[in-house]
Amino acid sequence: MAVVGVGIAYFDITDSKPQAQATPYPTTITNVAINTSSASTSSITVASTIVQQASTGGGLVLVPVQGSCTVGVQCNTQVATAGGGTPAYTFGANALAGAAPFGLAIDSNGYLTETPRNGGGYQFGICVTDAAGEKACRQTVVMIST
Repeated sequence: MAVVGVGIAYFDITDSKPQAQATPYPTTITNVAINTSSASTSSITVASTIVQQASTGGGLVLVPVQGSCTVGVQCNTQVATAGGGTPAYTFGANALAGAAPFGLAIDSNGYLTETPRNGGGYQFGICVTDAAGEKACRQTVVMIST
């Protein structure tokens, strides 16, 4: 299991439904495989799941989410979420940390929109501002397939 981010997530499995509990800091869990040792083996795979504790009014935190799009197809993929601070949140580009891929734009909800023209993996800057005017910026990633 690879855990990326700040904090540690704990999972309790009850009635075959995983219930996540997290530290106050966002945590991204990727490539999780859980295998049982019974006669019938099962596995669970989690890819880029954001585990985040509900906001308690703490500092604003921007959480990058890896989005994906396809060249020539209208894109509408989430690339960031936020927690803490004072909801509601407004997202926008942070060109100082790298511009969004050519032909794409970040909407106010943290989604990458428009139609990509080139394939590949792109890292770019994004910011969130909460209702109190607090701002947080990070980089996020989108994979554009051809």
